[in-house]
Amino acid sequence: MNNTHSRGAVLALAWQNATRWRWRLVTMAVLIALSFALHTLYGAYMGNIASSGIASTLPLQISNFDVMVLLKEGVQVKSREELPIARYRRQLYGHGEGALGGRVEAAYGTLDALGLEQGSLFYRFPASEALVGSPLMQRGEILLPLSYVTQGGLALGDTLVLSVNLNLERRYLELTLVGIYREEGDYAPAVLHLEDLQLLYPHTPLNRYLINYDRLQGEATLLFLVEWMSSAYPGALLLCDHLPRMVSQTLLSRIMQPGAGLLVLIFTFMGIGVWTVALMTFLERRKEIASLKSIGISNSQMVTLNCLEYGISTVAGWTLGVTLVLVMGQQFSWLQETEGAALRRFLFQGGTSSFVVMAVAVLFPTLTARVATVNQLLYARVIPLRIIKTRSLPRAQGWLVLRERRENVRILQMPTPQSEPSFICFKNVGDFVKEGEVVGAIELYGGLVLQEWAAWVDGEVVEYHVGGIFAIRPLHPDASFYPYPESIIRDELNRAASFERGRASVHQDIISKP
Repeated sequence: MNNTHSRGAVLALAWQNATRWRWRLVTMAVLIALSFALHTLYGAYMGNIASSGIASTLPLQISNFDVMVLLKEGVQVKSREELPIARYRRQLYGHGEGALGGRVEAAYGTLDALGLEQGSLFYRFPASEALVGSPLMQRGEILLPLSYVTQGGLALGDTLVLSVNLNLERRYLELTLVGIYREEGDYAPAVLHLEDLQLLYPHTPLNRYLINYDRLQGEATLLFLVEWMSSAYPGALLLCDHLPRMVSQTLLSRIMQPGAGLLVLIFTFMGIGVWTVALMTFLERRKEIASLKSIGISNSQMVTLNCLEYGISTVAGWTLGVTLVLVMGQQFSWLQETEGAALRRFLFQGGTSSFVVMAVAVLFPTLTARVATVNQLLYARVIPLRIIKTRSLPRAQGWLVLRERRENVRILQMPTPQSEPSFICFKNVGDFVKEGEVVGAIELYGGLVLQEWAAWVDGEVVEYHVGGIFAIRPLHPDASFYPYPESIIRDELNRAASFERGRASVHQDIISKP
């Protein structure tokens, strides 16, 4: 029943404070609403641009192979055993083989040439309308695309001379046109035997890798295959149907990166604004919070009170932000064209981001109100967010622990005002202390952390000197010691015994010398 009454009292107080500080909370709500609405609208706008850009990107039309890997200079074609393990453990391609590619010159202009091995499965055209003439059967033959044949007025059986200017030396190759194929895509090279093209490029290794993926594995296998080849041949250019879409996605992501930075700035400014308002409100409410603490409000109830007040502002900001988005949706056509799933995703992202920023911004005032004491609030003292209490030796030096046992004192290792001007010692030699009483303190990190040294037992201060050793002799001789590990004392005794043996040995050597 008491818990019910206390919860009801906290709720009533939260509502009363929300009414009292309504304009501060309204300011926070407006900041949240504007940030939330800007994030959603800008995200939907950029998403529409990306979707329309990708949708308008036409794929490459490539026939007879699915992926061509254009290797960098000096990179060798790898066997299947040399390839890295694919991230997707499945049969990615049905057939792959190396080839030689290069740029050649002919009487009617330059064109790409592709040299294939004898019996290659690529560019072996069936007897259909795609090929006029015959496929490659032996060396000295060449296949040309229909567009190039039409441009040069060539016919089957004609002789074509190819040339390459390599290292200031021009090489020539004479071939017979045996087949004309109708190009069904954007890549239509001259096709000839590998050994013929190697006559024009004598010292060039295979620099192309042609792959057909396994159709039984599904269309998604092509994307997996492209990713796999990118990891196998870093920096190589991959020619495939999806290349324009991939390039488009990369360019759009780079174009939209500044937009992502803008969204971060939006929520950064929101966080700064909310933090400023929350801190100003806390500073003006110091006496009110001190009064609440003096009449018995607990720290958890203080945190609950702050969360309820700022929660009201957050919910109001979300509601206002959603309303702004819906109203704007009637004014902008691109927002009306945004898919419902995409718009819900942006709304969720905006709501989550604003909640996280709001929570971080009000964390400092909330924690400060929780840990502050009545005196700190009333007299405007620095309020530390963390208090470190020390009642023992920080590093448990063996000689000090052994001294505690031998002299029956309790020792603290503290700074001194001479070494740390901000350190305050509350006791002098001859003063009496109580168990748990703070005998010294120092503020760290601008007052955010307070380190305190407290007495372990009731007793009298018998020593405090420039070295920072603060010794207390207990009032009761059988008072307990701090539970240091017994190994510390054992190791210190062994070290002292070893030292005494060494000193005795040196003394004996000095005496024994004439």
